[in-house]
Order: sequence, then C-alpha cells, then structure tokens
Amino acid sequence: MPDKKISIFDFFFDMKREWVNWKDEIRQYDMPDGLKYSKILVPTIDTKKYSYILDLMIKNKFPCMFVG
Repeated sequence: MPDKKISIFDFFFDMKREWVNWKDEIRQYDMPDGLKYSKILVPTIDTKKYSYILDLMIKNKFPCMFVG
C-alpha cells in the first residue's frame, strides 16, 4: 500500500513551539450512557481542527461564522 502524502494542513504549531499532527490529538471516544443522540460529538481530525480555530477566533475577539 503506498504511503499517504503528508501536507502542512495535517499539522498545527502548538505553544511548545513544535509541530504536532492533528491525528495525535484525537483520543479514544467512549460514549457515556444515557446521552441524547443530538448531544453526541465524536472527536475527529476535522472537529478538532474546527474547534481549535473557533477557540482562537473567540479568544482574539475576531468575528467568525462557521457554515456547514
């Protein structure tokens, strides 16, 4: 199987001043019992990226709108 090409978008620069792969930030998800289906948010690479960007925008008081 050929290796997947690595892109700069697969990484972010953390506060320790090093590059970290987004997939290393995803933890094992254990769904709690009795949780409503509409309240489930399974962590993926994309949800981690968007949460990180949204958090930065809010902390720095930049207006933003996520659509999708």
